[in-house]
Amino acid sequence: MRSPRIQQPRYRRACVGELIQIDGFDYRWFEECGPACTLLVYVDDATSRLMQLHFVKSESTFTYFDATRGYLELHGLRLNIYSL
Repeated sequence: MRSPRIQQPRYRRACVGELIQIDGFDYRWFEECGPACTLLVYVDDATSRLMQLHFVKSESTFTYFDATRGYLELHGLRLNIYSL
């Protein structure tokens, strides 16, 4: 029997903008006032600051491209972008 594999913790990046994490969350954000949609969230790894929130009809390559274009226009190019 193998011993359990120990995962090294991933430490947060040291500088703001060094790594941006992106993820999408499906939910009925507006309860009964509107259809279910997805919230795309851009989070700075160093500070956990929400850098951009973008509502879309559904997660797709094209909605991520559009949201990322808006993010880059607002904040500029970052060192790394990581999609969860």
